[in-house]
Amino acid sequence: MKKIIFFISYFFTKDKIIKKFILHNKKIFKKNFYRNENLILVEFNGWSLQHIIISYISNVLAKKYSGTIHAYPGYVLNKYSLDWKSKLKFLLANLIPIKQFLIYSSFGTKKFFYPILKTDDTEIAKKIYERELVKIKNLNNIVNIKINKVFVGDLIYDSYLKFYKCPTINFKDNKFKNFLFESIKSFIFWETYLKENKVKGIVFTHAVYSGAMLTRIAAYKYPGIELISGNSNSVYNFNKTNFNPWLDFKKLKKDFLKLTTFEKKKGLEFSKKLIEQRIKGINNSDMNSAKKSPYNLGFKKRVIKDNSKIKVLIATHCFLDSPHIFGKFFFPDFLQWLNFLTEISKKTNYDWYIKSHPNFNPITYKLLKDFVKINKNFKLLPLNYGHKQILKEKIDFVLTVYGTIGWEYGFLGIPVINASRNNPHYNYKFNINPKSFKNYKKILLNLKNIKFKINKSEIYEFYLIAYVYHVVDWIFRDQKQLKKALKNFNKSFEKETYIKWINSFNIDKHKQIIQSLNNFLESGDFKIKQKHCGYNFLLDIINKDKFIPKT
Repeated sequence: MKKIIFFISYFFTKDKIIKKFILHNKKIFKKNFYRNENLILVEFNGWSLQHIIISYISNVLAKKYSGTIHAYPGYVLNKYSLDWKSKLKFLLANLIPIKQFLIYSSFGTKKFFYPILKTDDTEIAKKIYERELVKIKNLNNIVNIKINKVFVGDLIYDSYLKFYKCPTINFKDNKFKNFLFESIKSFIFWETYLKENKVKGIVFTHAVYSGAMLTRIAAYKYPGIELISGNSNSVYNFNKTNFNPWLDFKKLKKDFLKLTTFEKKKGLEFSKKLIEQRIKGINNSDMNSAKKSPYNLGFKKRVIKDNSKIKVLIATHCFLDSPHIFGKFFFPDFLQWLNFLTEISKKTNYDWYIKSHPNFNPITYKLLKDFVKINKNFKLLPLNYGHKQILKEKIDFVLTVYGTIGWEYGFLGIPVINASRNNPHYNYKFNINPKSFKNYKKILLNLKNIKFKINKSEIYEFYLIAYVYHVVDWIFRDQKQLKKALKNFNKSFEKETYIKWINSFNIDKHKQIIQSLNNFLESGDFKIKQKHCGYNFLLDIINKDKFIPKT
């Protein structure tokens, strides 16, 4: 009966591109190895590129565990008990799948469900909420929230900023209190769900925000569940120690030491070449964070004062976009970091400048403009004020929490001070990495005493591993047309990606992708590597000189 309904839905689908992709999936994922009690949960979203990735990972897991694929809404922040329209859509999708639901059905999804909390569980959530609420005396208390011994404070904090488009939290506000209650309700739903169902694997996109509540609980309490997240150049197998994809920075130095002498030599030469191109403003990457190189921006007038004072550049982040992606830092959010620097500015005689993140959010930029109106010690640099001009007019120190400016300005010989132990550059010495908040404050108050020497070879090593070796082209290898199209990150979310994928498809590549995923899952590694895909990507990339590094 379901097959008949599927083809009726397919027949009434008007979009030719979607219909072609559906037929493609039905053809290549036609073998089912499903047993109803073993569940493979997949995150439901509307992103075309992720549909390709999720289809492969979910089917590999389904075959491994003879499992049934069920889809849940991964894009929900905190509306588990409020969004009746979405609940209705998911309910009806099990009867008549349309649009995105039909696509998920085409690669084997058997059921769609929307989290609905039971009455008894609502009472449990209420008790936990009342217990947690009285503990909150400051913002760090929110970041450190644990529910039933599972660390979820970062998910709640970052989701609130994203949901309400605000830079910080007023924990006395009823909006936050309601949000906290909804977050705890979602936690209880997923905790109960995992207890009552035989989940073998979870395939998801985001390891941040409330949508990751499910995977965080599984990571802490169910080590036997495989937690797999993938994108076009990586696949991750999460656990309690590593529950987000950015934590691979911890192993950069170890991975470099594993390379052969030849790989190190050729790799460092290649890395140096790419860095020099980046600094010159040559767009040799897919630079999703900027439409054009921030090094080539032009501004006619001098902005940085010509005097003998120490000049500090604050390289800001987007206030609303998941500040805890690398874990905890010295402050609960980016606004509190700026507020702290305001206090430092009053105790020092430095010139302070602020530069917006290249992928600036209009809300963030307005917040920065309002910030400098109130705090007269700071000057906000114009958006078209490029790095070349900053370097020409001279900056002495750069402050960031964990930004890529750490290696970029380090390469240019300017000391960068991070406001977190959890940053990609922490295991290297080309940045100043304070050991604690107290140490950070002491450094900032005494910049005149800082004598810091930067070893560029460490930067070449870091870039090689982080932006070349750790980028594994596991799914689009040698599909030039598709990779060229996906250089525009936003285009990857559009349905035209389906056609580009189908036009680049061949059965040998299909088998290679499945074999690579199987090798990776059997290895127990945190992140997919070259060896899982049967290639020495590093040598291949260097020899062919055709690699597009991530940013």
